[in-house]
Amino acid sequence: MTTRNLILFTALLASSAVAGYMFYAARPNGAVYQGDASARQQVVGSMRPVFSLPDITGNDRSITEWDGKALVVNFWATWCPPCLREIPMLIDASDELATRDIQIIGIAMDDPDAVREFAAQNNFNYPILVGEQEAIAAAEAFGADVIGLPLTVFTDHAGRVIEIHPGELNRDELDAAIATLQQ
Repeated sequence: MTTRNLILFTALLASSAVAGYMFYAARPNGAVYQGDASARQQVVGSMRPVFSLPDITGNDRSITEWDGKALVVNFWATWCPPCLREIPMLIDASDELATRDIQIIGIAMDDPDAVREFAAQNNFNYPILVGEQEAIAAAEAFGADVIGLPLTVFTDHAGRVIEIHPGELNRDELDAAIATLQQ
């Protein structure tokens, strides 16, 4: 690569990073997807969609594998700062929730190699499914009209969507949503 091309590439990369940060920073809680609240409410009470995605080992996993359990389905990516802030909380909550028949499932909307590398550095105690376009389709099937991250969907033990939470989730919000799953 010539020096001129390297300078142009660096300038393009820097301007893209600045534009991306400005877009990210302009959103509440760093969320890229806020979506239409009325559209989310139309999905609440409906049955969760059925889909399959590979896990980080490449094995296909169907959402039906967790039939009969309440689910916390968290859409995230390795390049998403609010997503990365949520992950330790979800890891902490996972073992406690498993005793209450509630399963956390992470769905990474990302390059599978990046997700595998990230997972190798973190001690996930819940399943991580991976997809790029397929994961976007899964989020859209849950009623997300514009995809952004993080996005967390809560379903009850019967598979009904109880809540869709766009943006970063904190522990109080997680606990409040979990309480509605157990009613």
